[in-house]
Amino acid sequence: MGRTIIVGDVHGCIEELRDLHEKIRVESDDRWVFAGDLIHKGPHSEEVVRHVIAMSATCQVHLVRGNHEETGLKKRDIDLRESEWAFLAAAPRWQHVPGGLVVHGGIPEQLTELPTDPESVEALSNSKRKYFDQMLRLRFVSPDGKFRALKDVGPADKFWAERYDGRFGHVYFGHEPWGDSAPKRFENAAGIDLSCVFGGYLCAVVLTDGCGSDEPVTVRARQQYCPRADIGD
Repeated sequence: MGRTIIVGDVHGCIEELRDLHEKIRVESDDRWVFAGDLIHKGPHSEEVVRHVIAMSATCQVHLVRGNHEETGLKKRDIDLRESEWAFLAAAPRWQHVPGGLVVHGGIPEQLTELPTDPESVEALSNSKRKYFDQMLRLRFVSPDGKFRALKDVGPADKFWAERYDGRFGHVYFGHEPWGDSAPKRFENAAGIDLSCVFGGYLCAVVLTDGCGSDEPVTVRARQQYCPRADIGD
């Protein structure tokens, strides 16, 4: 079995994505999983999407849907071909990897099981799809485990991964831009958005099947592309 490489939020940072690929040489039996938010904020959303699609000619490529993919699909606010929009539209809310999952935002406490087919979620009513949709945006939860919008976060609220019990294995996630140079580690989760678009790092973790651990790989952002005031979406 080959490697599984999980990449944090790219946000249009094409040069850093190319730098990452120089550092992690793509091999034919690799499986690359992008944790969502390929687009927006940074300068080259279209180029990033095309680069990721082109990778599928040499290895397995999977995209987990982020909140910016969802927004882009609604607004059609970047210049993509129909086949490229279809690639974004096909992205599920989670992807299984050795030992766990990749999601964009987090795991709502109300989710106790996941359907075998992630695409089946799209057919659910809005009320039944509620907690699956929260997987794209979850950050903080209230003391009773309910989704908390950033504007409403209080001192008793906690980041979801602090409370996550490991029910779906180890979870790798993006969405929250940590100001660190290495993944943000929790007991059962790891945050891999290291604020590339804000001038931090683009991060990947490399899983080798059967080893039970991951190796982080980072590249420094070439510049700050977006003010940190935009951190909350």
